[in-house]
Amino acid sequence: MGEQAFYEDIEKREDGGTPGFLQTIKAAQAIKLKDEMGVSNIEKRETHLRKILMAVSAISQALIYSSQILKIVFALSLFM
Repeated sequence: MGEQAFYEDIEKREDGGTPGFLQTIKAAQAIKLKDEMGVSNIEKRETHLRKILMAVSAISQALIYSSQILKIVFALSLFM
């Protein structure tokens, strides 16, 4: 009794009432990466990946384990 225990996983350790420092850092890193990559490069990559996924989904022998992939592809295609 009275002993302290710490989680090795920093995400678990920072959870539970601690302000979202890690989430803020992750969001800042994501914004920085987006700025470094450029929106047009991200759009080009998404278009390329969408074409690949649509081509794979058209192959009758291809087995897609997640229906979410096709939903994401469809959602992305609405914005392009």
